[in-house]
Amino acid sequence: HAYMIKSGEKLVAFAGNTLIDMYAKSGSIHDARKIFDRLAKRDVVSWNSLLTAYAQHGLGKEALCLFEEMRRAEIAPNEISFLSVLTACSHSGLLDEGWHYFDLMKKDG
Repeated sequence: HAYMIKSGEKLVAFAGNTLIDMYAKSGSIHDARKIFDRLAKRDVVSWNSLLTAYAQHGLGKEALCLFEEMRRAEIAPNEISFLSVLTACSHSGLLDEGWHYFDLMKKDG
């Protein structure tokens, strides 16, 4: 994986998603984001991997920004996306935002 990171080449989703998950689990959120940014094409799993990482590490504002970026990219959020956003709101004390995304989930889901 070190070669892939240093090479600067675009990554395919499967390899990138695996690296995002690995870095997130080891607490290297910055590296997870760098991998996400280098994906040639992002699928819903790519977005959810980084959303989950932000949520688990208490980065609520970052998770909400990423979720909105996901929607602007016209990637349809799924159950995992909403669970990650609600977790991020809960862990970061973002109660009003949590209610907003809960209502959005009910409307879109």
